[in-house]
Amino acid sequence: MNILRLAPKSPASLLRRSTRTLASAFTLTLILAGCTTPDLQPFSGASQTVASSIKQGGDTLVSALANETIEIGGNPISPGSPDHPAQAITKQWIARKKAADALLVYSTSLTAIGEASANRKANAAQLYTSVQKLAESIPGVSLGTSAAGNLLISATSGVIEIKAWHNMASAIHGADPAIQMIARVLAADFASLAQAHSSHYKTALLLRETNEAMVLRKLATKLRDQQSKQRGLLANDPVGPAATELMRLDSLLTPVQRDLDAYDAETARITKLREQGEQFYAQAGATVNAWAAAHADLGRAFDQNRHPDLALLIERARELNDCVTALKTNK
Repeated sequence: MNILRLAPKSPASLLRRSTRTLASAFTLTLILAGCTTPDLQPFSGASQTVASSIKQGGDTLVSALANETIEIGGNPISPGSPDHPAQAITKQWIARKKAADALLVYSTSLTAIGEASANRKANAAQLYTSVQKLAESIPGVSLGTSAAGNLLISATSGVIEIKAWHNMASAIHGADPAIQMIARVLAADFASLAQAHSSHYKTALLLRETNEAMVLRKLATKLRDQQSKQRGLLANDPVGPAATELMRLDSLLTPVQRDLDAYDAETARITKLREQGEQFYAQAGATVNAWAAAHADLGRAFDQNRHPDLALLIERARELNDCVTALKTNK
């Protein structure tokens, strides 16, 4: 019987084998460390605050405008009238709410990055679809398909071609140009909404100041001037005609001043609504820009194996939420 005998390995051979094993283990450790996925849950959480605040703030502003009597061409338009400007703005705002929802869907889909690697390709496809839905929801953004079957996202600033992805890291890098374009368009859209919202209140303030306010202010000024004159005569005749005339002027000024105070309070209310609307839309635009900046950093976080920098986004989201809280409480 032949017996196969293995010659014992030399010490040098064992050393080489041990060295290769350690090197392989070290390389595997580096690979695993380099493939650590950044935690994107905070980005999704901040995006949820942004989307919710945008919807609540817009709803509050549209509802407030719908309850106002708006004068157009000298004719007062009562709340609920089909000619009320809030009717058109409400329809426009529905599209903006869909944009906020789509922004949230896209952000939420990013959390799939943390799932098992076997699902990465499917997750990338889901993210691709969410980019498409986000673009579809933004007024001023149009979609098309290239000859190669890739998604074309276009706006006045140009056209961006989006290719299908096979992994989440490349998906974030590939999506970012489209996200930046979408954010710019959405921020500009908020600025346009701010002007449309503010114009109705500015018109109301202008009409008030050129009509009854001028009459009230002129009458109040005239009565105060006459009061001052009569007070100057009291020194010589404290119980005579000057005192009687002063009492008469006081009785005339009291209702005028009461009406003027009510007018000023209403003017202040309208002014506050206008300013709060301008502040909300400006804050919404700034927050969308911060959201886009945070998204750009997601790709860098993958490249540099670190957590994304969300400080500005979180701060802007907090400011927007505070703005909406003030709107809802009318503070």
